[in-house]
Amino acid sequence: MNLYVSDCSPTPAIDAKYHQKVSQAYAESTARDLISKWSRYIEFCAKNKLSLYPPQPMNVARFLTFYCDCVGSFATVNNMLSAIKTFYKYSGYDIDTHHPIIDLLMKSCRRSMSANSKPKSPIELGHLLLIKQLIDFNDPPQYTFFLALVLQFFACLRVSNLVPNSPSQVFSHKHITRASVVVNEDNIIIMLNWSKTLQNKQDIFSIPIAAASGSPIDPVAMYKHFTDRFRLPGNYPVFAFKDKGVIHVLHRKMYIEYLKHYLARLGIDPTNYSSHSVRRGAATCLFSLKCPTPLLKSHGTWKSDAYLRYVSLSFEQKLIPTLKFHEKLKSLVS
Repeated sequence: MNLYVSDCSPTPAIDAKYHQKVSQAYAESTARDLISKWSRYIEFCAKNKLSLYPPQPMNVARFLTFYCDCVGSFATVNNMLSAIKTFYKYSGYDIDTHHPIIDLLMKSCRRSMSANSKPKSPIELGHLLLIKQLIDFNDPPQYTFFLALVLQFFACLRVSNLVPNSPSQVFSHKHITRASVVVNEDNIIIMLNWSKTLQNKQDIFSIPIAAASGSPIDPVAMYKHFTDRFRLPGNYPVFAFKDKGVIHVLHRKMYIEYLKHYLARLGIDPTNYSSHSVRRGAATCLFSLKCPTPLLKSHGTWKSDAYLRYVSLSFEQKLIPTLKFHEKLKSLVS
């Protein structure tokens, strides 16, 4: 059988199929982000009369110099450089992002911007207990917020799965709904069909949460009570509630505002915290409790060791390496 086809006649059906396939190479959110970055770079070059092709390291460096003054994180600048490299790759060009002109600029940005990249402080279990004392459980918005806080912590959820970004995104597939939470007698199972690391809509990831009868915070009992009190169709977000006959949905801005409000009431500076503090605190707690790494990564849907960036080590934990040295010395002289 001859595998080499000399006939180069057009194949519109296959070409259409090819374009359909490549349009699915990136998740929708990733493609949108890339296009946004490319557009910004192209606009800068056009405004400053800089040539796009062939790629010139100095022009890229000029744009990055401008861009780093618009953002506060070196990681954001690095992501932009990666997007520009991808832009040129798909345009048929190769650009050396480690060219000395670009490399020196990136080293400078890393040094100058590292001080601005301070991670947010983690929310701990103790915070949950203190916030619980401030909650009026007869008030639907407060009750809904606290349940969201508890489930984000116990399920180690990203806020992008927890609540919609705005009321207009209420029925997005990204967020957990009533139907995506399986209720059993002694546990609930949160079913995710989308996350930062799970973007194939055909896949589903499950996060089980065990009940804890008698515990000061039992996420399973709280969830059952909440859904009994606010009965809504399965396609509604988990944190939808009725207040004075009107259905409301807890969204990201509300969630963060409530979190900062209660932290401030506790006398804690809320500027050091964000919604990501909850996921970070959950990872830190599991790490300190010596939860096996495969279980920790699975529970937080981490595919790599990126979870280590979320862990905050206590002073006592930082002493362990030298304590190990002391133990070894004792064994040598005994």
